[in-house]
Amino acid sequence: MKTLREIDDNGYFIRDVEFKKIKTNAVVDKNTGEVIKEERWEYPEITDNYIEEPVPPGMWRPKWNGSQWIDEPTEYHIDKILYSERIKKIKEIKDAKKEAQLQPVEVRGILWTGGRSAAQKYDEAYRLSRMMDVGSCNFAANDGTMVEVDETFAEAIIVAVGAATYSAWEKAEMIIAKVNEAQTVEEIKGIAWTQ
Repeated sequence: MKTLREIDDNGYFIRDVEFKKIKTNAVVDKNTGEVIKEERWEYPEITDNYIEEPVPPGMWRPKWNGSQWIDEPTEYHIDKILYSERIKKIKEIKDAKKEAQLQPVEVRGILWTGGRSAAQKYDEAYRLSRMMDVGSCNFAANDGTMVEVDETFAEAIIVAVGAATYSAWEKAEMIIAKVNEAQTVEEIKGIAWTQ
Protein backbone atom coordinates (compact mmCIF):
# COMPACT_ATOMS: atom_id res chain seq x y z
CA MET A 1 0.00 0.00 0.00
CA LYS A 2 1.21 3.52 -0.82
CA THR A 3 -0.06 6.80 0.63
CA LEU A 4 -0.07 9.86 -1.59
CA ARG A 5 -1.35 13.40 -1.16
CA GLU A 6 -4.24 14.45 -3.41
CA ILE A 7 -4.23 18.08 -4.56
CA ASP A 8 -6.78 20.17 -6.41
CA ASP A 9 -6.13 21.91 -9.76
CA ASN A 10 -4.60 24.90 -7.90
CA GLY A 11 -2.18 22.70 -5.92
CA TYR A 12 -3.96 22.84 -2.56
CA PHE A 13 -3.87 19.72 -0.42
CA ILE A 14 -7.20 17.85 -0.29
CA ARG A 15 -6.47 14.60 1.56
CA ASP A 16 -4.19 11.60 1.94
CA VAL A 17 -5.11 8.72 -0.38
CA GLU A 18 -3.99 5.11 -0.06
CA PHE A 19 -3.23 3.23 -3.25
CA LYS A 20 -3.25 -0.56 -3.35
CA LYS A 21 -1.36 -2.61 -5.85
CA ILE A 22 -3.39 -4.15 -8.63
CA LYS A 23 -2.62 -7.28 -10.61
CA THR A 24 -1.48 -6.81 -14.19
CA ASN A 25 -1.55 -9.70 -16.63
CA ALA A 26 1.34 -10.74 -18.79
CA VAL A 27 1.33 -9.25 -22.25
CA VAL A 28 2.83 -11.38 -25.02
CA ASP A 29 3.94 -9.99 -28.38
CA LYS A 30 1.88 -11.92 -30.96
CA ASN A 31 4.58 -11.70 -33.65
CA THR A 32 7.60 -12.78 -31.60
CA GLY A 33 5.99 -14.63 -28.71
CA GLU A 34 8.08 -12.60 -26.27
CA VAL A 35 6.63 -11.55 -22.94
CA ILE A 36 6.49 -7.75 -23.10
CA LYS A 37 4.97 -7.24 -19.70
CA GLU A 38 5.00 -9.87 -17.03
CA GLU A 39 2.17 -10.57 -14.73
CA ARG A 40 2.81 -8.70 -11.47
CA TRP A 41 1.30 -6.51 -8.82
CA GLU A 42 1.79 -2.79 -9.34
CA TYR A 43 0.25 0.52 -8.46
CA PRO A 44 -2.27 2.01 -10.87
CA GLU A 45 -1.18 4.93 -13.00
CA ILE A 46 -0.90 7.97 -10.77
CA THR A 47 -1.93 11.35 -12.20
CA ASP A 48 -0.39 14.77 -11.54
CA ASN A 49 -3.00 15.40 -8.82
CA TYR A 50 -1.16 13.03 -6.46
CA ILE A 51 2.07 13.93 -4.71
CA GLU A 52 4.43 11.48 -2.97
CA GLU A 53 6.07 14.12 -0.73
CA PRO A 54 4.34 14.22 2.70
CA VAL A 55 2.91 17.53 3.87
CA PRO A 56 5.23 18.99 6.56
CA PRO A 57 3.56 19.23 9.98
CA GLY A 58 2.23 22.58 11.17
CA MET A 59 1.08 23.95 7.82
CA TRP A 60 -2.20 25.86 7.88
CA ARG A 61 -3.08 25.58 4.18
CA PRO A 62 -0.54 23.44 2.30
CA LYS A 63 -0.06 24.04 -1.41
CA TRP A 64 2.16 22.09 -3.82
CA ASN A 65 4.14 24.54 -5.98
CA GLY A 66 5.50 21.88 -8.31
CA SER A 67 8.58 21.03 -6.30
CA GLN A 68 7.70 21.48 -2.62
CA TRP A 69 4.91 22.21 -0.15
CA ILE A 70 4.39 25.86 0.77
CA ASP A 71 1.99 27.29 3.33
CA GLU A 72 -0.68 29.70 2.11
CA PRO A 73 -2.85 30.50 5.13
CA THR A 74 -6.17 32.31 4.80
CA GLU A 75 -6.84 35.67 6.51
CA TYR A 76 -8.49 33.74 9.35
CA HIS A 77 -5.37 31.62 9.78
CA ILE A 78 -3.11 34.68 9.60
CA ASP A 79 -5.15 36.41 12.32
CA LYS A 80 -4.99 33.26 14.44
CA ILE A 81 -1.21 32.98 13.95
CA LEU A 82 -0.69 36.69 14.81
CA TYR A 83 -2.89 36.37 17.91
CA SER A 84 -0.95 33.32 19.08
CA GLU A 85 2.42 35.05 18.51
CA ARG A 86 1.21 38.19 20.31
CA ILE A 87 0.12 36.16 23.35
CA LYS A 88 3.52 34.40 23.50
CA LYS A 89 5.45 37.66 23.11
CA ILE A 90 3.36 39.51 25.72
CA LYS A 91 3.97 36.70 28.22
CA GLU A 92 7.70 36.91 27.45
CA ILE A 93 7.64 40.70 28.03
CA LYS A 94 5.68 40.36 31.29
CA ASP A 95 8.15 37.75 32.54
CA ALA A 96 11.05 40.08 31.68
CA LYS A 97 9.24 42.92 33.49
CA LYS A 98 8.87 40.83 36.65
CA GLU A 99 12.54 39.90 36.53
CA ALA A 100 13.56 43.55 36.01
CA GLN A 101 11.34 44.72 38.87
CA LEU A 102 12.93 42.24 41.27
CA GLN A 103 16.48 43.42 40.56
CA PRO A 104 18.19 44.96 43.57
CA VAL A 105 18.32 48.77 43.66
CA GLU A 106 21.40 50.60 44.94
CA VAL A 107 20.92 53.49 47.35
CA ARG A 108 23.92 54.99 49.18
CA GLY A 109 26.13 52.07 48.20
CA ILE A 110 23.80 49.38 49.58
CA LEU A 111 21.70 47.01 47.45
CA TRP A 112 18.04 46.90 48.45
CA THR A 113 15.51 44.28 47.38
CA GLY A 114 13.54 45.46 44.35
CA GLY A 115 9.91 45.06 43.44
CA ARG A 116 6.55 46.49 44.38
CA SER A 117 6.06 44.33 47.47
CA ALA A 118 9.54 45.29 48.75
CA ALA A 119 8.75 48.99 48.26
CA GLN A 120 5.49 48.49 50.18
CA LYS A 121 7.29 46.72 53.05
CA TYR A 122 9.89 49.50 53.28
CA ASP A 123 7.10 52.07 53.25
CA GLU A 124 5.14 50.25 55.97
CA ALA A 125 8.23 50.00 58.21
CA TYR A 126 8.96 53.67 57.63
CA ARG A 127 5.39 54.74 58.44
CA LEU A 128 5.36 52.59 61.56
CA SER A 129 8.58 54.17 62.83
CA ARG A 130 7.12 57.64 62.19
CA MET A 131 3.93 56.76 64.05
CA MET A 132 6.02 55.55 66.96
CA ASP A 133 8.14 58.72 66.67
CA VAL A 134 11.34 56.68 66.84
CA GLY A 135 13.45 58.71 64.43
CA SER A 136 15.02 55.70 62.71
CA CYS A 137 14.20 52.10 61.86
CA ASN A 138 15.91 48.98 60.55
CA PHE A 139 15.51 47.85 56.95
CA ALA A 140 16.78 44.51 55.65
CA ALA A 141 19.18 45.02 52.76
CA ASN A 142 19.10 42.67 49.77
CA ASP A 143 21.67 40.38 51.41
CA GLY A 144 19.62 40.17 54.63
CA THR A 145 21.82 42.54 56.63
CA MET A 146 19.82 44.84 58.91
CA VAL A 147 20.64 48.51 58.31
CA GLU A 148 19.51 51.36 60.52
CA VAL A 149 18.03 54.10 58.37
CA ASP A 150 16.84 57.59 59.25
CA GLU A 151 13.83 59.31 57.67
CA THR A 152 15.75 60.73 54.69
CA PHE A 153 17.49 57.43 53.95
CA ALA A 154 14.19 55.51 54.24
CA GLU A 155 12.46 57.89 51.84
CA ALA A 156 15.36 57.58 49.37
CA ILE A 157 15.09 53.76 49.45
CA ILE A 158 11.31 53.77 49.02
CA VAL A 159 11.48 56.25 46.13
CA ALA A 160 14.34 54.41 44.37
CA VAL A 161 12.73 50.96 44.66
CA GLY A 162 9.32 52.33 43.65
CA ALA A 163 10.81 54.26 40.70
CA ALA A 164 12.70 51.19 39.44
CA THR A 165 9.51 49.11 39.70
CA TYR A 166 7.47 51.75 37.87
CA SER A 167 10.15 52.17 35.20
CA ALA A 168 10.06 48.43 34.41
CA TRP A 169 6.24 48.51 34.29
CA GLU A 170 6.27 51.54 31.97
CA LYS A 171 8.84 49.91 29.66
CA ALA A 172 6.73 46.73 29.50
CA GLU A 173 3.60 48.72 28.61
CA MET A 174 5.42 50.50 25.74
CA ILE A 175 6.79 47.20 24.40
CA ILE A 176 3.39 45.49 24.66
CA ALA A 177 1.87 48.38 22.68
CA LYS A 178 4.46 47.71 19.92
CA VAL A 179 3.54 44.00 19.98
CA ASN A 180 -0.15 44.86 19.54
CA GLU A 181 0.66 47.24 16.65
CA ALA A 182 2.84 44.72 14.79
CA GLN A 183 1.36 43.44 11.54
CA THR A 184 3.52 40.38 10.86
CA VAL A 185 4.94 37.45 12.81
CA GLU A 186 8.45 38.66 11.91
CA GLU A 187 7.73 42.08 13.43
CA ILE A 188 6.40 40.45 16.62
CA LYS A 189 9.38 38.11 16.90
CA GLY A 190 11.74 41.07 16.39
CA ILE A 191 10.43 42.84 19.50
CA ALA A 192 12.39 42.16 22.67
CA TRP A 193 12.81 43.48 26.21
CA THR A 194 16.38 44.53 25.49
CA GLN A 195 16.01 47.08 22.68
